[in-house]
Amino acid sequence: MGRHTDPAAMGSRRAAVVTLTLSALLVMGGFAILHESGGLRPGHRSTPSTPSVPVVTPSSRVADATEPGRTPSTPATTPSTSTSTSSPQPSLTTRAPAPLVTAPQPAPTSSPQPSGTAGPTSPIGPAPSTRPAPPERAGVARQVVALVNVERSRAGCGPVSANAALRHAAQGHSDDMASRDYFSHTSPDGVTFAQRIRAAGYDGGAIAENIAAGQTSAKEVIRAWMASPGHRANILDCAYRDLGVGYATGGTYGTYWTQTFGG
Repeated sequence: MGRHTDPAAMGSRRAAVVTLTLSALLVMGGFAILHESGGLRPGHRSTPSTPSVPVVTPSSRVADATEPGRTPSTPATTPSTSTSTSSPQPSLTTRAPAPLVTAPQPAPTSSPQPSGTAGPTSPIGPAPSTRPAPPERAGVARQVVALVNVERSRAGCGPVSANAALRHAAQGHSDDMASRDYFSHTSPDGVTFAQRIRAAGYDGGAIAENIAAGQTSAKEVIRAWMASPGHRANILDCAYRDLGVGYATGGTYGTYWTQTFGG
């Protein structure tokens, strides 16, 4: 699960948001949040929106990205899981004026052992051969959206709806990571998650992204993201209304997942 922030929409709206206010990355997946107002590789990892670095295991990875300038929005009835509004000190991440991105750890040279821990600070590694075969692409995105809405409902947030532009950006990024064998919110060509989302035609306000690698089912990747504060913050940010999901197979980690949020 890595995370980024896009200052372009800071003037257009001031929204309380959790990581990709856009905010935070996960060991089992990665994530990034981008806010207009102000992963995972195999081995389950994630990157939180705050400077703390979550424990990462080699079997899967996660990362997140958030746009700077946004404060995560959480229901008043539940404890706040949003990142601090004060500027965090960099810890394997960079913030303002550029989007906050968690750098994924390099892929292990040997097959990592499975791990249930995910955090935005690093990607999640490949799953062992004994794991079930990865799911078919058809229906996977729908399952992820449904599971996200279950978690949001528990937190008192409204549901997100599948968005074609965000889905195009998310699927394109998962395909690119799998085909070019990398794990990051930024492509080898230097294209950021914010640039991908805007290029796909999404012109909403705040945006965020979660990525992950190595998980073999929608339930597994959601568990990984929810176990990472940064990725969880993106999922439970009540300001987001739209979601795109990408899923691809191949590369070092076997499976690559991307969530792109917009509000």
